Amino acid sequence: MKAKKIKYVLLILILISTPALAEIISKKNWMNNPSIIEIRNIYNLIENSIKANKLNIQTKEIEDEETNLPIEKTVIYEKKSNVRKYIVSVGSDDSALSFNYYYDSMSNLRFVFITGGAVNGTYMEHRIYIDGKGNKIWEIQKITKGPGYPFKQNYELQDLVHEPWADFNK
Repeated sequence: MKAKKIKYVLLILILISTPALAEIISKKNWMNNPSIIEIRNIYNLIENSIKANKLNIQTKEIEDEETNLPIEKTVIYEKKSNVRKYIVSVGSDDSALSFNYYYDSMSNLRFVFITGGAVNGTYMEHRIYIDGKGNKIWEIQKITKGPGYPFKQNYELQDLVHEPWADFNK
């Protein structure tokens, strides 16, 4: 009888801890989701460290080999070369994008904040949240001003910069 109770307790614990039962992130709850809050705390820590001049910054401008357009790259890192933020800004005749990548203390990509603007007066913000296991858990884009522009709506994980030093040194 005791062994049967233990089996039921273990089964309940397994079911409770199953990811399928975890809160699904939606447009209604994403701002208060614990995983999003954790990532937001990483973002705030990095931005506060930048404001307090606690991180090193290197910037360079290169020319894109395919388009011949300028690309500005900025790497923001700790003394041990651990990148905490990486920025890639690129523009064309009709639009510009700035990709802001945020990394946790273990150098894992956790958040991407993309801002964009177009010549027609459209501005947008695009956010991509990534959990500690490297899974994209939420992505949202918002037009903040203007009539709209065909900015890219979804980014695959492989399209994002996971190795900022390698990308910076290209």
